[in-house]
Amino acid sequence: MDVVNPAGFAMSKLAHVAPELGYYVAPELLLSVQLRYQFISGANEFHSSNPTECGDGICSPGTYAFAGFGRVSYFFGEGDFRTYVAGTAGLGTIRHVAAFDSQMNCGTPPPGETQGNKTCVDTVPSGPVFVGVGAGIMYNLTPAFGLTLGTNALVGFTKFTFHVDLNAGVAFEY
Repeated sequence: MDVVNPAGFAMSKLAHVAPELGYYVAPELLLSVQLRYQFISGANEFHSSNPTECGDGICSPGTYAFAGFGRVSYFFGEGDFRTYVAGTAGLGTIRHVAAFDSQMNCGTPPPGETQGNKTCVDTVPSGPVFVGVGAGIMYNLTPAFGLTLGTNALVGFTKFTFHVDLNAGVAFEY
Protein backbone atom coordinates (compact mmCIF):
# COMPACT_ATOMS: atom_id res chain seq x y z
CA MET A 1 0.00 0.00 0.00
CA ASP A 2 1.63 3.24 -1.13
CA VAL A 3 0.16 5.81 1.25
CA VAL A 4 1.74 8.73 3.09
CA ASN A 5 1.48 8.45 6.88
CA PRO A 6 -1.22 10.81 8.16
CA ALA A 7 -0.32 13.57 10.60
CA GLY A 8 -2.34 14.27 13.70
CA PHE A 9 -3.30 12.90 17.08
CA ALA A 10 -3.97 9.17 17.43
CA MET A 11 -4.59 6.91 20.39
CA SER A 12 -2.60 3.72 20.80
CA LYS A 13 -5.29 1.08 20.64
CA LEU A 14 -6.03 -1.45 23.37
CA ALA A 15 -3.27 -1.46 26.00
CA HIS A 16 0.34 -1.99 26.93
CA VAL A 17 2.22 -3.61 29.78
CA ALA A 18 5.46 -2.10 31.02
CA PRO A 19 7.25 -4.10 33.72
CA GLU A 20 10.15 -2.23 35.28
CA LEU A 21 13.09 -3.47 37.36
CA GLY A 22 15.24 -1.01 39.24
CA TYR A 23 17.81 -0.32 41.92
CA TYR A 24 17.82 2.60 44.38
CA VAL A 25 21.36 4.03 44.28
CA ALA A 26 20.19 6.55 46.91
CA PRO A 27 16.85 6.86 48.80
CA GLU A 28 15.65 9.39 46.20
CA LEU A 29 17.35 8.05 43.03
CA LEU A 30 16.14 4.95 41.14
CA LEU A 31 17.94 3.53 38.09
CA SER A 32 15.78 1.07 36.15
CA VAL A 33 15.08 -0.74 32.92
CA GLN A 34 11.57 -1.01 31.51
CA LEU A 35 10.13 -3.25 28.81
CA ARG A 36 7.02 -2.06 26.93
CA TYR A 37 4.80 -4.56 25.11
CA GLN A 38 1.90 -2.97 23.25
CA PHE A 39 -1.24 -4.90 22.25
CA ILE A 40 -2.89 -3.38 19.16
CA SER A 41 -6.50 -3.66 18.00
CA GLY A 42 -8.70 -1.88 15.47
CA ALA A 43 -6.70 -2.43 12.26
CA ASN A 44 -7.90 -4.49 9.27
CA GLU A 45 -6.37 -6.49 6.40
CA PHE A 46 -5.37 -4.84 3.12
CA HIS A 47 -6.37 -6.83 0.03
CA SER A 48 -3.94 -6.01 -2.77
CA SER A 49 -4.72 -6.22 -6.48
CA ASN A 50 -1.25 -7.82 -6.78
CA PRO A 51 -1.76 -11.47 -5.73
CA THR A 52 1.92 -11.87 -4.76
CA GLU A 53 2.11 -8.83 -2.47
CA CYS A 54 2.60 -9.91 1.15
CA GLY A 55 2.90 -13.49 -0.08
CA ASP A 56 -0.79 -14.10 -0.84
CA GLY A 57 -2.18 -10.64 -1.70
CA ILE A 58 -3.48 -10.12 1.85
CA CYS A 59 -1.38 -7.80 4.03
CA SER A 60 -2.05 -8.16 7.75
CA PRO A 61 -1.57 -5.16 10.09
CA GLY A 62 0.81 -5.16 13.05
CA THR A 63 -0.81 -6.50 16.20
CA TYR A 64 1.93 -5.69 18.73
CA ALA A 65 4.94 -3.46 19.33
CA PHE A 66 7.92 -3.90 21.64
CA ALA A 67 10.37 -1.39 23.14
CA GLY A 68 12.92 -1.24 25.95
CA PHE A 69 13.95 1.78 28.02
CA GLY A 70 16.53 2.89 30.55
CA ARG A 71 15.10 5.25 33.19
CA VAL A 72 16.39 7.53 35.89
CA SER A 73 13.74 8.50 38.47
CA TYR A 74 14.17 11.15 41.15
CA PHE A 75 11.78 10.92 44.13
CA PHE A 76 10.71 13.90 46.24
CA GLY A 77 9.81 13.82 49.91
CA GLU A 78 9.84 11.07 52.49
CA GLY A 79 7.21 8.78 53.87
CA ASP A 80 4.50 6.70 52.25
CA PHE A 81 3.41 9.22 49.58
CA ARG A 82 6.13 10.40 47.17
CA THR A 83 6.15 12.13 43.80
CA TYR A 84 8.81 11.61 41.14
CA VAL A 85 10.17 12.87 37.83
CA ALA A 86 11.97 10.63 35.35
CA GLY A 87 14.15 10.74 32.26
CA THR A 88 13.86 7.94 29.70
CA ALA A 89 15.81 6.72 26.66
CA GLY A 90 15.25 3.55 24.68
CA LEU A 91 14.95 1.53 21.51
CA GLY A 92 12.08 -0.29 19.83
CA THR A 93 8.73 0.39 18.20
CA ILE A 94 5.50 2.08 19.24
CA ARG A 95 2.53 1.78 16.86
CA HIS A 96 -0.49 4.02 16.29
CA VAL A 97 -3.65 3.05 14.43
CA ALA A 98 -4.51 5.29 11.45
CA ALA A 99 -7.34 5.25 8.87
CA PHE A 100 -6.46 5.70 5.20
CA ASP A 101 -9.68 7.04 3.65
CA SER A 102 -8.26 6.90 0.10
CA GLN A 103 -7.99 3.11 0.33
CA MET A 104 -11.28 1.16 0.27
CA ASN A 105 -10.07 -2.41 -0.29
CA CYS A 106 -9.66 -3.60 3.27
CA GLY A 107 -11.52 -5.84 5.67
CA THR A 108 -13.10 -9.22 5.02
CA PRO A 109 -14.27 -9.46 1.38
CA PRO A 110 -17.99 -9.93 0.71
CA PRO A 111 -18.94 -13.47 -0.43
CA GLY A 112 -17.68 -14.16 -3.97
CA GLU A 113 -15.26 -11.19 -4.05
CA THR A 114 -11.50 -11.09 -3.57
CA GLN A 115 -11.15 -7.60 -2.06
CA GLY A 116 -12.67 -5.96 0.98
CA ASN A 117 -14.80 -2.83 0.67
CA LYS A 118 -14.00 -1.03 3.93
CA THR A 119 -11.71 1.91 4.62
CA CYS A 120 -8.19 0.70 5.35
CA VAL A 121 -7.13 0.99 8.97
CA ASP A 122 -3.49 0.12 9.54
CA THR A 123 -0.79 0.54 12.16
CA VAL A 124 1.92 3.16 11.71
CA PRO A 125 5.22 2.27 13.42
CA SER A 126 7.43 4.87 15.06
CA GLY A 127 10.95 4.75 16.46
CA PRO A 128 13.35 3.00 16.78
CA VAL A 129 14.97 5.63 19.04
CA PHE A 130 13.01 7.23 21.90
CA VAL A 131 13.77 9.89 24.50
CA GLY A 132 11.39 11.36 27.02
CA VAL A 133 10.37 12.53 30.45
CA GLY A 134 7.87 11.33 32.99
CA ALA A 135 6.29 12.17 36.31
CA GLY A 136 4.10 10.40 38.81
CA ILE A 137 3.27 9.35 42.33
CA MET A 138 4.02 6.31 44.45
CA TYR A 139 2.03 5.41 47.56
CA ASN A 140 3.47 2.72 49.84
CA LEU A 141 0.76 0.59 51.44
CA THR A 142 3.43 -1.37 53.36
CA PRO A 143 7.23 -1.00 53.52
CA ALA A 144 7.51 -3.57 50.68
CA PHE A 145 4.40 -2.88 48.54
CA GLY A 146 3.10 0.25 46.85
CA LEU A 147 0.84 1.64 44.14
CA THR A 148 2.08 3.85 41.31
CA LEU A 149 0.46 6.23 38.85
CA GLY A 150 2.51 8.07 36.27
CA THR A 151 2.84 9.37 32.76
CA ASN A 152 5.61 9.25 30.17
CA ALA A 153 5.97 11.64 27.24
CA LEU A 154 8.19 10.19 24.51
CA VAL A 155 9.58 11.55 21.26
CA GLY A 156 10.49 8.90 18.66
CA PHE A 157 13.02 9.16 15.82
CA THR A 158 13.75 8.30 12.87
CA LYS A 159 10.09 7.59 12.25
CA PHE A 160 8.81 10.55 14.24
CA THR A 161 6.17 10.39 16.94
CA PHE A 162 5.20 12.28 20.05
CA HIS A 163 3.65 9.71 22.34
CA VAL A 164 2.17 9.90 25.85
CA ASP A 165 1.57 6.85 28.05
CA LEU A 166 -0.47 6.71 31.23
CA ASN A 167 0.72 3.94 33.56
CA ALA A 168 -0.82 2.49 36.71
CA GLY A 169 0.78 -0.34 38.59
CA VAL A 170 2.13 -1.96 41.70
CA ALA A 171 5.63 -1.74 43.12
CA PHE A 172 7.48 -4.32 45.19
CA GLU A 173 10.52 -3.20 47.20
CA TYR A 174 12.99 -5.33 49.09
